[in-house]
Amino acid sequence: MVVAPQPAELDEYPPDHREWVFFTKSYATGLSTCRGRKWLDAGEVVHFAFPSHEGRIRVPYRQAVALAEIVRFSTNRSGEIGKLSPEWARCLAPLVSSSKVMIQGKMVFPMMELRLMQEVLLYVSFYIHRSSLYLISPKNECHPNNPLRGLFKLLRRFGVAEA
Repeated sequence: MVVAPQPAELDEYPPDHREWVFFTKSYATGLSTCRGRKWLDAGEVVHFAFPSHEGRIRVPYRQAVALAEIVRFSTNRSGEIGKLSPEWARCLAPLVSSSKVMIQGKMVFPMMELRLMQEVLLYVSFYIHRSSLYLISPKNECHPNNPLRGLFKLLRRFGVAEA
């Protein structure tokens, strides 16, 4: 008996337009943390799990910093797939935890089998909270205290010109 896989979740859920403003889209790389058969379709919605600090057990400082930089991603159909590359995670984790930025992602290439630490390409949409819109103005873009500065650098490196 052959069992067909569950249908992929292909619909993106746009955020509330009264609070969030679309900023840009870009490609982001991740690494798979699992191996074996995973049915991943191109365009399948990816959910991100950012580190939370509530209810955490006391850990040494170095370990706490390392844990704060791990952003995992998964799909409803296949479960956990992997984690974002450290450069993206270091930039996005504080922005998302402070509710300045929201991200949504999709798989770029279909995959049937994953290897451990295989590169996974994601297409990510960035939304900025309306209360943080002043941070993307040209005069604030290069300001050293701007929390979005690292995001601007990453987006330029990955070929997004309007950022």
